[in-house]
Amino acid sequence: GAKAERVYKADVLFNAIEEITGISKEAIISKNRTQDIALARNIAGYMLYIDIGMTTTDVAKILKRDHSTVVYYGRTFNTNYNYWKEYRNTYDGVAQHFWSEFINNENENEEVDLRIKSLESLIEKLKQRNQLINN
Repeated sequence: GAKAERVYKADVLFNAIEEITGISKEAIISKNRTQDIALARNIAGYMLYIDIGMTTTDVAKILKRDHSTVVYYGRTFNTNYNYWKEYRNTYDGVAQHFWSEFINNENENEEVDLRIKSLESLIEKLKQRNQLINN
């Protein structure tokens, strides 16, 4: 069902993060606070919540964090994406890798709809970023 689907997508996401950053799921859910791991954790939390559509509580359980931390990942995404180049590049790489896993999937329509929603939100963020830069 839907929950199994989200768990599967979470696995795909952690694989995508490791593929792009070299950081394992074990490192992400550890207590380690080095910047590269914290960045990967932040992106994982954001994508589990926004792109995969898990609840903040479920994401918090997966990441072994507090639910307010997940809310914080969501709230700070735009600022991080707009002003922190390493965050933006990592997010773009992970998102691209993650979504490419679903392109030739039997649930293609649903996945394409999800991807469109995700890309529309990214386009909005890029427009906002562009206005910030040009003002």
